[in-house]
Amino acid sequence: MNPSTFMWTTIENFTTQKILFDLMLRNIRAINKAEWLLCNSIYDLEDEAFALVPKLFPVGSLSGLDKQGNLEVNFWPGDTSCLKWLDQQLPCSVIYMAFGSFTILNHTQFQELAIALELSNRPCLWVVRLDIMEGKDNAYLDGFHNRVVDRGRMVDWAPQQVVLGHPSIACFMSRCA
Repeated sequence: MNPSTFMWTTIENFTTQKILFDLMLRNIRAINKAEWLLCNSIYDLEDEAFALVPKLFPVGSLSGLDKQGNLEVNFWPGDTSCLKWLDQQLPCSVIYMAFGSFTILNHTQFQELAIALELSNRPCLWVVRLDIMEGKDNAYLDGFHNRVVDRGRMVDWAPQQVVLGHPSIACFMSRCA
């Protein structure tokens, strides 16, 4: 994560920046006073993290879906065409990589991830936001796309809950935040 993308620095109005920063500080202080912190996770998935923060209590995994199966909050519309592509893949065969809405990668990080996916020789679905890379140099992206066109798919944003529930997904790579 790049400090220039911290929530309070992405707002141009200084007064609003200060309000947001102060709110974050108040939250941190409240966390320090709390007896327990509840989080949407499961112990078996992150046992080492829970060992480091003893007052963190997992109560999940909780879904963000409403009763009709729709995700109630999303930053961008998901590209549902990736679901048809997933339907054409073998069960438990696809690497799904998505780093959320705040992660910014430098060129080297981006290139290393692309090389790793390419060398895996596995079908892959990669969420590549338009602003995921510093400097907006997506020259490598075009070459990557050409090399994995038969087994790879890139989208700006994916309907993540549906993708994660798809039978073709074997591996999920995330920023784990």
